[in-house]
Amino acid sequence: MSAHLQWMVVRNCSSFLIKRNKQTYSTEPNNLKARNSFRYNGLIHRKTVGVEPAADGKGVVIVMKRRSGERFPRPRLPSGQGPVVGHQE
Repeated sequence: MSAHLQWMVVRNCSSFLIKRNKQTYSTEPNNLKARNSFRYNGLIHRKTVGVEPAADGKGVVIVMKRRSGERFPRPRLPSGQGPVVGHQE
């Protein structure tokens, strides 16, 4: 799906939307400005950059979305959060 079509689907009905004081904000991953706009959306673009706190609590980690896993959405972010689909422990 194209990014514009995905934006038309998620712009008004996303679980990441927060509406306060007649403004709409977004809490999705890789949205650095927290604005609900096509330009800053972290879900629909192929290349995005995000900032997360480091695991040890010292500094931050820059997270980039990989294009290699577009058809498998869970392992696209290399931060390692959550189990990988198909992995059994």
